[in-house]
Amino acid sequence: ICDSELGALAYTRIYSGELKKNNSIFNSSEEYRK
Repeated sequence: ICDSELGALAYTRIYSGELKKNNSIFNSSEEYRK
């Protein structure tokens, strides 16, 4: 695996982790509003 592939993999992992974090924050605020 070349460095750019590793970088892309790490970026994707971090990015999807951020999305999950944002989703859980969004979901909890939706729950709070009900």
